[in-house]
Amino acid sequence: MRCPSDTRKTVFFMAGMVLVLALVSGCATATVDSSKVAAPATYSVKAPSSDHHDVAIISVDFDPPLTQGRLAAVPLDKLALLVAVDNKGNKAETGLSVQAKLMGESEADTMESKSLTIDSLAPGEARVVKFTGFAAPARSSYFVRVEVQPISGEIVTNDNSKIIQLLAGPR
Repeated sequence: MRCPSDTRKTVFFMAGMVLVLALVSGCATATVDSSKVAAPATYSVKAPSSDHHDVAIISVDFDPPLTQGRLAAVPLDKLALLVAVDNKGNKAETGLSVQAKLMGESEADTMESKSLTIDSLAPGEARVVKFTGFAAPARSSYFVRVEVQPISGEIVTNDNSKIIQLLAGPR
């Protein structure tokens, strides 16, 4: 048994076929009122530049690893900060400056700042830089801000830095 919507589809299909046959055989004519037809939309597509520059910090880790965001009874000067930097562009990048700041509640309260340079990074390549030997007064929490400096021609820079909070002491 057919449902009503199948019958309706069949009727519309048959009516459409009759109209097509009438138009093709010359028994009927059809005109289109062009004032009622919308003009086709035009789009402008700009080809991407051949040079695409984009570097990003893709991960930040610690050695030894943190336990629930806490320094696990490791003195700060024995903690290594591992920062993975990725070249998301299509050109090799050279002289990439990566900074790490150990801070209190704000950047104005920076206790230590370190910088390393990645000599060269091929397109699609990621490299890990390792910061060690941080020294700071004992606190219950710290913030670490890592950043790879934007490069000439880079448009997307919101992925060039990360801030992580470190909690000191046992939970």
